[in-house]
Amino acid sequence: MKKSKFVFTVAVIGFGLVVSLVPVTNVFAKGGTRLECKSFGPGDTSMDSRYEERRSREKLSVSFEAAPGSLFQAGNVLEVRVNDTLVGSMILDQPGGVGDIVGDLDFDSGEDDPNAEDLPFPSIVVGDGDVVMVGDLGCGLED
Repeated sequence: MKKSKFVFTVAVIGFGLVVSLVPVTNVFAKGGTRLECKSFGPGDTSMDSRYEERRSREKLSVSFEAAPGSLFQAGNVLEVRVNDTLVGSMILDQPGGVGDIVGDLDFDSGEDDPNAEDLPFPSIVVGDGDVVMVGDLGCGLED
């Protein structure tokens, strides 16, 4: 009985080693891409961005957040740029009048509904290392 337990343990460890040697790849490696970045700024501010491309559909999401009482307030407008190209503007909000000041801008190349929240994808090419800016805060996209 001890020998079979030993063989089983060796087999499990061997399988674990083989699995750990397999390179971890992007979730979208089969026909797609996912790039992300995040940045933190002065006054307890942050921004993040995510780009996804799969089956000729592209999505770009950009978010901004600032602590209440910071330099930002609801109604402020921040430009959103990708590699110095203006792609849109976000209007900051403070949902319920309390908590963080937030803003979001979402683009989707597959969105045909004019009443949808996502905007049509801008006429840009997005890739690894591209810089996304919200106001003066930015980050470089990477997988």
